[in-house]
Amino acid sequence: MPNWVEQNLHVVGSKADVNRAFFAMITSWDYPAEFYARLAKHWPSLGFICSVNGEMGDFGGIVMALGGEAVNLVRDYGDWRLFAHSPWEHRSMPVDAHFDDDLWFYFRTREEMAGFRARYRTSIPLRRIEKKWKRTR
Repeated sequence: MPNWVEQNLHVVGSKADVNRAFFAMITSWDYPAEFYARLAKHWPSLGFICSVNGEMGDFGGIVMALGGEAVNLVRDYGDWRLFAHSPWEHRSMPVDAHFDDDLWFYFRTREEMAGFRARYRTSIPLRRIEKKWKRTR
């Protein structure tokens, strides 16, 4: 569980309401998903996109509202992860994975992680079991 959650809210609305704004928020332990859903309902002319990132690299994504409807795309990063060595040496790394600023790549399945390991130099493969990361093959 994260100690804090970083949220960057980019707001665009009609000129009578809000032309453009940016809010950076940090909340303890959790991100207020219901706040964003209610914001879209109570202020339907407001459009926004909010990036959400857990401090411990365990989840992230975006919440978007447009026309009074909110779409929440915040997800856990995945139950499989590994450390990538020098990913900046590759011009492109086509993969369906999330990655964080510590160079951890998160995958939904073991097979996706194994496919990535076969193409790129990596180490420390881990699997999340009961909210704890354990070594795996």
